Amino acid sequence: NMANADGINNLWSPAAGVSGALVINNVAAGFSYYTQGANTGSVAISGLDFSGSSDAVNLYYQAGDGFANTGSVTLNSVEVVNIHTVDTTAAANTAQVSITTLTDTAAVTVVVDGGLGVSLGATALAGTAITSLDASGLTGTGAPGGFTWTTGALAGAATIKGSAAGTNTVDFTLATKAVTY
Repeated sequence: NMANADGINNLWSPAAGVSGALVINNVAAGFSYYTQGANTGSVAISGLDFSGSSDAVNLYYQAGDGFANTGSVTLNSVEVVNIHTVDTTAAANTAQVSITTLTDTAAVTVVVDGGLGVSLGATALAGTAITSLDASGLTGTGAPGGFTWTTGALAGAATIKGSAAGTNTVDFTLATKAVTY
């Protein structure tokens, strides 16, 4: 319960990742969750008062190379999702950060940036409300630095931007409205 954390608005997971169930509730807008290893369990994040239209949560994935998160992350009533990757070494990357399941049906705006590429799994950000996803802030090159995502049945017109330097694989065939890529 982050309401009892005396103004602290971020949380670091263990270096080995989360293997069980982690419930983080009553976070303030702008909350940041940091993970340094592959999560195989579930992480659920909900806000103290996420009744607005632009409540944001920051998800940080940091490592010396990409890694697979086979667990799930669930965000409740978060309209703005910021996914940041932090490359902790100067060595060339060989893999993206793979996020298998990221559920947030309220997500409207998603921003992805950092030195490690991101691959969102088939059930990651599959909601219908997204109108903007911008991964142009990814700075890695080639496939490990790129962006991979298959949209859900987007209900409104959307703008999607992939990595400017990496290799992107974006599939928006499920979208029911126009998508600008």
